[in-house]
Amino acid sequence: MSAGTKLGWSMKIERPGNIFGELWLRGHMVAVDIPYTTTAYSIFYKNSANLNYSPNDKTAHSNVSGWMRNLHLAIQREFVGSPFTY
Repeated sequence: MSAGTKLGWSMKIERPGNIFGELWLRGHMVAVDIPYTTTAYSIFYKNSANLNYSPNDKTAHSNVSGWMRNLHLAIQREFVGSPFTY
């Protein structure tokens, strides 16, 4: 929750084991589901606005994957420190 919040995401526990995240930037929106356990998590695209999502091709503007990657890296830093630590 705090990793997303620090990046400007609105984070909400929808139910035990799932966080809903939403990011609004410059009139664009991306929403994700983050299912989690005590040992793992995933980030899944849920919805977007003004990002050229194509349901047939399942593609969206390249910023979507960048924002989701940044969220993933922020979560990793919260749990294990810098992603470049060995």
